[in-house]
Amino acid sequence: MIDLDNLSPKNTERFNENIPLVSLKYNKIISDISDYYPHDLSWQLSSIISRHPSLTKIHRRCCQLFFLKNFILKKNDPVFIKSNDKILSRIINNYFKENKYNSKSIFEQKMFDRLMEKLRPIKSTVLILSNVFSEYLFSRFTRFFFFKIKIYPKSISLIDTFVIPSSFNSNNSTYSDRYYTGALSSLNSDDRDIFFYLPTFVGLNILQYLKYFLKIRNQSDNFILKEDYLHLRDYISAFLEMLKLRGKAKKIFGAPIFFEGFEISKYLLYDIKNSFINEQTYRGLLNYKFVSRLKDSNLDICSLIDWNENQVGDRGLVKGFYDHLPQVKIMGYQGFIVDYDYHVYLKPTENEFDKGFVPHVYHVIGNGLIHTIKEYCQNLTINVAPAFRYQHVWNYENQKKVSRNVVISLPIENKIAFKMMKFVNEGIQGNNINFQLFIKPHPLHNSSKIKKYWDKHKNQDDLKIDILNQSFEHVLSTTDVLISSYSSTSIESLICGIPTIILKGFDIFDHNPIPNDIDEEFLFYSNEPRLLYDIIQKFLNYDYHKRMEFQKNGEKIRSKYFHHCDLSSTYKFLGLS
Repeated sequence: MIDLDNLSPKNTERFNENIPLVSLKYNKIISDISDYYPHDLSWQLSSIISRHPSLTKIHRRCCQLFFLKNFILKKNDPVFIKSNDKILSRIINNYFKENKYNSKSIFEQKMFDRLMEKLRPIKSTVLILSNVFSEYLFSRFTRFFFFKIKIYPKSISLIDTFVIPSSFNSNNSTYSDRYYTGALSSLNSDDRDIFFYLPTFVGLNILQYLKYFLKIRNQSDNFILKEDYLHLRDYISAFLEMLKLRGKAKKIFGAPIFFEGFEISKYLLYDIKNSFINEQTYRGLLNYKFVSRLKDSNLDICSLIDWNENQVGDRGLVKGFYDHLPQVKIMGYQGFIVDYDYHVYLKPTENEFDKGFVPHVYHVIGNGLIHTIKEYCQNLTINVAPAFRYQHVWNYENQKKVSRNVVISLPIENKIAFKMMKFVNEGIQGNNINFQLFIKPHPLHNSSKIKKYWDKHKNQDDLKIDILNQSFEHVLSTTDVLISSYSSTSIESLICGIPTIILKGFDIFDHNPIPNDIDEEFLFYSNEPRLLYDIIQKFLNYDYHKRMEFQKNGEKIRSKYFHHCDLSSTYKFLGLS
């Protein structure tokens, strides 16, 4: 039996090898679907067009169907296929029947998961309405009581960013820019005054909205809040436009649509029925309406720097400027490195470019990333900009003495974070723990919940861990071995010459952020817990000369993937030189 959601290590490797080819075919399907309503903004910002794996499963299903046809069915032997997706199993069985395969696909899904899938639109609606209520109410409340007359410079530049729970320093409540770290602080006051942060709130609960609106109102840094420009009818109309998406999908997915011989139109309809109400589409529509309102203000805006992940929120903002403020120069900045095979949406397509959802100029943080981002669209203009978030890697000095500190760096996804902790527990149980174990949560994690989970599931009573809430820069300075998965922290540690273990096997996608051209001698991939303890010991026992060899390799990676931050490159990126 082949479980399409839990492949063997060998089959997982085959599956991932073919993702680039499948992605090209997948992009063509999505572009064709996009063209059914080419001038309908809500359709262009819908879940199915987004190509984002948290909104649509179409890319995953296409990869699974390709793998099934080109590897499993090539043998012409009877086979049983298992899947946790009812509609996918039905599509596979129809293919077996039409092509006379003596095979069968069965569907297995827990009742709770099935229920959560059914309730997803309702859950998304409640989340959107609670967030919108909080934003609208508290933005009006704080603006009324803390109104300040702002004198704007003759011409200003907007910097798209995010406000998360850790955005403000706990000591003095000043804003800490975690996305363009140090970019504005390096400028003189006259140059700095023309830049205004344009924040999106992420990961906040209802009470935190009030707290963070108050903090922003009292900042010395420049902020422009979208919520100050949006009207109540903008929030209502955006929601109503999103509600109509299900009806639009029904009109176009009645005719057959094929992928690798599988008729997938029913799955396309099923996919959008489950995800047509989502916060990303809603944010994209609001961003577009915000720019429309901004047009009616007296502000003279010369440029927008968009933290561009090519999500539908970005597309709504970019399209808004193209349509309503076409004189504004739009610069996209991707200040990160991730697994681009899984995060396929990060690479714009020709279709997205032609429809005006792509910035005038893209900026990446290293020369080695230009070819990757241009893979689906050769028309992109791409420059290299400073790696603001990673400037600490240029100042790192390898320790001469090993402290035997092993750090587990957790990714943003809670589900994977818990699986990683379980993996490490299993991998080191029953062994002599002659090292200190630490956990570095993601900034959006609740540290107490992470600690509670570890203590509840640890296999040895004396296996204690410490939670690290410092910056990752500080964490690296005392780390001897890093354990990571799904996270760019793994490439940061490699650059600093720190032996790195990347855990695999949590999904059929590898989620590997390490570029293919990096020498694997300096890291270790592990999909079996039993191997973990020995590789930790191997890395900890490296002498100083071996670790210096690691650091020299890290310098090569750094020069290719992380552009140095200095005043000259910062001024050039910000358009000041």
